Amino acid sequence: PFVVFPALNIAPGGKQEALGLAFQQTARYVIDHGDEVTPSERAAISKVLAYDEIAQSYNPRVHDYVKFLFDQEATTTDIIEYLKVYVEMGIKHPESYFDAMMGAAAFYLSFDTPVYITLASDINYPRDIAYSDKETSEGAALVIWAPAEVAEFKEAICGVYYVMCEMPVIGFFLRLALYTMWIPMALLLFMLRHGLKCKVLLLPGLLLFLVCLISPIGATRYATAMICTVILIVGMVCVHPILMRTSAGLDGRVIG
Repeated sequence: PFVVFPALNIAPGGKQEALGLAFQQTARYVIDHGDEVTPSERAAISKVLAYDEIAQSYNPRVHDYVKFLFDQEATTTDIIEYLKVYVEMGIKHPESYFDAMMGAAAFYLSFDTPVYITLASDINYPRDIAYSDKETSEGAALVIWAPAEVAEFKEAICGVYYVMCEMPVIGFFLRLALYTMWIPMALLLFMLRHGLKCKVLLLPGLLLFLVCLISPIGATRYATAMICTVILIVGMVCVHPILMRTSAGLDGRVIG
C-alpha cells in the first residue's frame, strides 16, 4: 500500500477498513447490552462512530453498514481510546463479539451455502450481472468475466450452474464449506493419522481461513484464494507419499 498504491495512482483505503470487524462487534454489543454502556464508553465510541445510528445500521451479514458510520475526522488518539473501550467491552460480553463475527463467517461454514458465481460482460458489472437473484446483489458471488462470444448466454450458463448446485452428487462438490472447512479438516486429520511431515502446507490455508472469518461480508470472492489453495494442497498431499517412496527407493539403490 505504501509503494504500489502511489505508483499506480490507487487511492488508499480509509482507517475504517482495518477496523470493520471491531466496529461490527461494537454495534452488536450496543444492541445486546446498550443499557450497560457507560457515558465514558459512549463518548469514546461516538468520537469514532455515529453512535445514535448504530442500531439501525447493523446488519449481521455485512460489516459495511456500520463501517460507513466512521467519522473521517477521528484522530489516532480517538481510535486508540475507542480500542481501549472495545477491549473492555469484549471482556465483559465476549459472546456478543463472537455472534457479530459469526454473522458473516457463518457463510463460509454452513453446508447450505453453494459456491456463488455470476457472469459479467461489461466493465460496469453491477449493472450487467447474470442471476442477481442468487444473492449477487449482496456481493456474495464471485464475478467471472464472460467473453463477448458467450455474453448473451450468461443467464443460461448461470441457470445451469445453479441447477447443478442442487443435484445430489455434483452439488456436494459445489458447497463452499467443503473447501473452507471440511477438506482442510480432513487433510489435517489425514496428516496426523499418517504422520506426514508436511503439515506446514496447511499454513496458507489457515491464514486464508482466518481472512474469511474476519471478512466484512460472506462472499465467495473472499474465499476464492482458499478454494484454490485447498485444491493445490490436496494435490501436494497425494503426491507427497509417492515422492517419499520414490526417494526411499533411490536411496536404497545408492546404498546397495
